[in-house]
Formats: sequence, C-alpha cells, structure tokens
Amino acid sequence: MRSTRKNWSHLPHDLLLQIAKRLGLIDLLRFRVVCKDFLHASSTATGENEVESLPWFLAYGRRSRECTVISYTRGSTSTKIHTLNLPQLQGGAICLGSNQGWLLVFQRGSMFFFCPFSKAKIDLPDFPCTKLKTYHTAAFSCPPWSQDCIVIVITRIDNGHIGLYLLNGGYNNNNNNNWISYKFNLEKSQLHNIEGGAYYYGETFYFSTAVARD
Repeated sequence: MRSTRKNWSHLPHDLLLQIAKRLGLIDLLRFRVVCKDFLHASSTATGENEVESLPWFLAYGRRSRECTVISYTRGSTSTKIHTLNLPQLQGGAICLGSNQGWLLVFQRGSMFFFCPFSKAKIDLPDFPCTKLKTYHTAAFSCPPWSQDCIVIVITRIDNGHIGLYLLNGGYNNNNNNNWISYKFNLEKSQLHNIEGGAYYYGETFYFSTAVARD
C-alpha cells in the first residue's frame, strides 16, 4: 500500500514564507534547520515579532564563523543557547550597534546592516574612515528598511579630536545620500573612553561615556 505521508519540504515556498514571518527569533532558527527548502523559503523572514519584547545576546569571534545567541524566555529567568553559522561576521567584523534584530557592522572599510536571523544585508554608502580607532560607538533610530532610519557613528580621530558621522534616511533609494562629518576638539584627558552605550530614544540619540578623573 502506498504511503499517504506528505513530504513537508514539498510545501509551496509562498506558504512556508508566510509561516516563517509569523515566528519569533528562536522558532525561526528551528524552522530554518528543518531542510534546505525551509531555509531558502524563509530567507526574508526576520523573527521581528518578538524582537521588542524578548532580549537576546549575540556573541561572535572575529576569526570564527560560529556565533552564539543567548535568548531569554518570557516570564522566566532561564536562558537558552543557540549556535549560528555566520560567515558574514568573519574576518575582522565589528558590530557597532543593534536595533530590532538588525546589526550595524563595520568590516574592512565598509559599513552595512546585517540581520543574523534572515542573513539579509543592506550596504551603506562608503564610510569616510577606512579604519576605526580604539574608541567608537554607534546607534541607529529604527530598522534599516525604514525611510526614516538615521545612523550616527562616533569615533576618536586622534588624541585631540573625535568625529561624528551622520547618515540620514533614504540611503537605500540610490539618491546619492552620503555621510555628513563633524569634527570636535576633545582632548583624550577629557574623554578617557567611549563606551558602547549608544541608543536612540524619542527623537534623540544618547551616548554614555567614561570621563577621566584625576
């Protein structure tokens, strides 16, 4: 007798995508490892349904393509650890900031947005600096697909100056939108360090710093 069991990998990709878009981050990761068809069909899903309500932590090494995702369960103090294969972050990638499931990444002189769950990548216009100094931080106002997304990067230029670089929304419309650069006099003794505490709230960007003390 012929088996009546259906092969889940034969489901239409449009249907699989609609399912994937309704999944949270961790369930999306599980969905993607079922088979190649599930992985391909969910390429544009981001798991953003739970991004705002459930915190997650991404740890990666600059020389390894394996990344660790630590997730927290709602209403519980327990954590779950998952491993992702992300060659996009291999080779000197520096994560400058994150917002709603997207990372702002600097790598080999280029700046781009990257979603570790869908592996979607959005390139940004050429950044004014080919290298980042020891002290740097960044933030962006909303997900990169929004026309209102504003990106701000702060980095130390030398011992006497810091640079602020601003990119307004609309950069993904090929409208020749470029970075706007500002240079400020600030001795290293006045600002000992720039910590990675940049964030956007309301209509204002905030940056936490460690001020040197005698």
